Amino acid sequence: MTAQRICDVFLAFVLLLVCLPMMSIACLITMLELKAPPFVRRDGFTPDGRIVRVFQLRTGFARDMSPHSPPMMRIIRRLHIDQVPKLLNVLLGDLSLVGHGRDDVAGRGLLAWRER
Repeated sequence: MTAQRICDVFLAFVLLLVCLPMMSIACLITMLELKAPPFVRRDGFTPDGRIVRVFQLRTGFARDMSPHSPPMMRIIRRLHIDQVPKLLNVLLGDLSLVGHGRDDVAGRGLLAWRER
């Protein structure tokens, strides 16, 4: 295990413990306001081209200030609380806290482009 991986695992674990109460409240708000499971998994690419499933808190609509989004969901997005579950991907080894982010799989076109 490299030093970066050890730091990633340690920091992700500590941050998850610290954010657990906030995430619990955000999950409860999500379930009550959206009437849907609180977590969603989105496909993405790592910098080396692997496809990974990235965990994220469901916040409704894609646009931050959409008039159709419930007010609490806009607050959760504005504070980036919806990004905290990505720490699970850091623990699983799919992402790192430092370095390149992931590319979204916007559709089959991008997926086909990456497979060439």
